[in-house]
Amino acid sequence: DDDRIDCIIMDAPYGILDQQMTWGTTRKRNLNGGWKFETRDLDNEIYTKLLRILKPGGHMFSFMPASKNDTHEYIEAQIQCAKEAGWTFNSQWVWDKKMMGMGYNGRSRHELIHFFSKGKRRLHPKGHAMRRTPDVLAQTREHSRWAIHETQKPIDLIADIIEFSTLPKEVVLDPFAGSLSTASAALQTGRNSICIEIDKNMIVKALTHVP
Repeated sequence: DDDRIDCIIMDAPYGILDQQMTWGTTRKRNLNGGWKFETRDLDNEIYTKLLRILKPGGHMFSFMPASKNDTHEYIEAQIQCAKEAGWTFNSQWVWDKKMMGMGYNGRSRHELIHFFSKGKRRLHPKGHAMRRTPDVLAQTREHSRWAIHETQKPIDLIADIIEFSTLPKEVVLDPFAGSLSTASAALQTGRNSICIEIDKNMIVKALTHVP
């Protein structure tokens, strides 16, 4: 229904990831012939539908890749696409993974997080949760040995965002749920969640996974 969700947190399977399949020959995902999931860019239709179901003032956090020479135009285009659908762009956050990725000079150890809202953003009723939250969130990324999804996000990272945006018992939506990190973070923080994942096998893995 309209205006029913308190917060949206998503790590969409954005198409710019496909370019990484052409870099290097030693990465496991390259040797396997690509990602284990289908990529798709967010478009006006998706942004519009997400806006409809979020409560006025509600927050949406969308993960994006680090800004590089081959990604910065894509990142700006995604911000513009969301704004054209009616979203208010508030700021760009950073997830510090505390571990460097593949590459040579200037190896990325972060991802970006775009902070949108439906109209003027809601201020946290308790205030202090917002004041103590920085726009750089440092949480160690999941090691590939233990992760069940190739782009899995740490539960504590999602929990930080949930506590910034919502109160206990409110509802968080993750339309690209993957390893169900958002569901776990919602349980951890006393929130409710709706998580959507197209890969049924991934849902089974996430529900039965023991770290």
